[in-house]
Amino acid sequence: MDRRTQIAPLLVCLVSLACAAGCHVTSRVDATLAGKTRHKLHKDQRMVLAPRLEITNAGRFRLVEPIMCKRDILVEQVTHRTTVKKPNLATVIVGILATAAGGVALLSALGDSSGVLIGGGLVGVGVGVPLVVGPFLGNTTTKKFVGVEMTKRGRDYQRCAARGVKVDRATLAYGSVRAHGSVAKDGTFSVRAFDLFDAFALHQLPAVEIDVTARGLKFRTMLSASTIASGRAGFFKSLNVDPRKQRLSSVPRPRADNLVVTKLQRQGRTSIEIRTTITNKGIGDAWGVRGAISSNNPEIDGRMVYVGHLPARASRTAAIKIELSTDKNLDSALISLLLLDHHGTTRKVPVKFRGPILNATFGGK
Repeated sequence: MDRRTQIAPLLVCLVSLACAAGCHVTSRVDATLAGKTRHKLHKDQRMVLAPRLEITNAGRFRLVEPIMCKRDILVEQVTHRTTVKKPNLATVIVGILATAAGGVALLSALGDSSGVLIGGGLVGVGVGVPLVVGPFLGNTTTKKFVGVEMTKRGRDYQRCAARGVKVDRATLAYGSVRAHGSVAKDGTFSVRAFDLFDAFALHQLPAVEIDVTARGLKFRTMLSASTIASGRAGFFKSLNVDPRKQRLSSVPRPRADNLVVTKLQRQGRTSIEIRTTITNKGIGDAWGVRGAISSNNPEIDGRMVYVGHLPARASRTAAIKIELSTDKNLDSALISLLLLDHHGTTRKVPVKFRGPILNATFGGK
């Protein structure tokens, strides 16, 4: 058989395959990753927890019943599509075969004067070379955002509200200290947290267990020093007390005068007011000035009064009003006040009050 009749069909077949085959193969892959976590709160699905004692931003105690609402945990499913355009190896193989066939045809055309093999060889090489080179040009990888779908991953509870405990009076106790007072409708207790804890020395305060007793109600709450400290800034702001600790340039001498203790009886309830005048008799400013009260009465013992910054030669009045559960044992009360400051310039000898507490008023509103 003539070689021309053998090679010509082969070239036609290779050209047909080359036309049918593409130079590139495109693949698409979708990748889905977890995105932000969101929550959907169901305020109609709630449960009320046992009562507890909390500290407000203003530094007050608050008796509350936390309310927990059910919420859905939703996670974003973010999908991106990666499109990869890569060489089609089948096209490369077809190109190699077409080039090889064209080369063979051209070599065979050396002894052929008809020009058929020459034309076929040129076609084979002309088609084959682009098919070999073309697949390696224009390859790309692109990433495209497809969309976001929210997927529910579970459910839990989140605090969504709190209601005040429905009592009008309560007593707080920790260690030997007792605090008796009234409770507002929102659960706010009349005794401030820093009436009992030294706001300038919270770093020395361990976690505190406080027992709360009210009408038909008794529970215990553990408060950490950091929880108590959360209301410190608001407390100082409400009293207009400067809490800073500045460097001393001159020595101060803060001193407290005698205590004045007065008993108040209003609407059948008894309270006492402790008042003292603190004077800086030195030539330098005093910082963090406050007084720690001690007493043989557990409802008076452990209270604090605050002055804060006391300039040189200046005087400030420090006072506290303490509500009591009873007026018993007040005829011979023993009360003392120890003055403290940031730099330890006060005397370690307390100012004392001993004897009966006189009545200031009776009745009234």
